[in-house]
Amino acid sequence: AIEACPTSNHLLLGIPYASHPVLKFVRAGIPTTINTDDSGLFETNISEEFARVTENIPDLAWNDLKQLARHSIEHSFASDETRRELMKRWENDMREFETSRDNWAEWLAKD
Repeated sequence: AIEACPTSNHLLLGIPYASHPVLKFVRAGIPTTINTDDSGLFETNISEEFARVTENIPDLAWNDLKQLARHSIEHSFASDETRRELMKRWENDMREFETSRDNWAEWLAKD
């Protein structure tokens, strides 16, 4: 998998957030994850990294974001058993989130 670190890539390589190639990777079917790199150095966390990606790359669809999150589990260094447990929990949480509101897509799109 490609580990995309938007803040690190921006600060170290000068890649504008809006020009980050994460969308190209996702659309090409390349397993890609969003990561923090060195959170102590860059003062960021995974929520902020996902926020930067969604704010700056508006063409990333909900299913793209879910795939990025799914790849984080699938390509983790956890044991097979732990990955299966994490995936099951993530899928249940995602299903619960998506079915808990009739208009979740509209809710996510709000400014």
